[in-house]
Amino acid sequence: MKLIKLSDYFSEFCSNGEKSNEFLINIVIPELEKNEKVCFDFQGIRNMNSSFSNALFSNLIRKLDREIIKRITFSNCEENIKLLISTSLSMGLKDLDLRNK
Repeated sequence: MKLIKLSDYFSEFCSNGEKSNEFLINIVIPELEKNEKVCFDFQGIRNMNSSFSNALFSNLIRKLDREIIKRITFSNCEENIKLLISTSLSMGLKDLDLRNK
């Protein structure tokens, strides 16, 4: 399992959706191509906005399909971050369902 510590790439407040999408393309997807599983470590991250979360997690599902959920985990998340992640993952799944109709 590859541990991706978000604080190594972002400040304690993850807010830039554009940088989040670049991170997805340049860091996350290549790691998922090399490793069976990836853990997103939120230690040191105090807050995150929906723009960042959606660009990272909704797009992850849109680009790699719903099965990717089985290969990702999360650690050291504050409750507000857990809610944003859950919402973003749900949004990505809903978009896939709409696209496949």
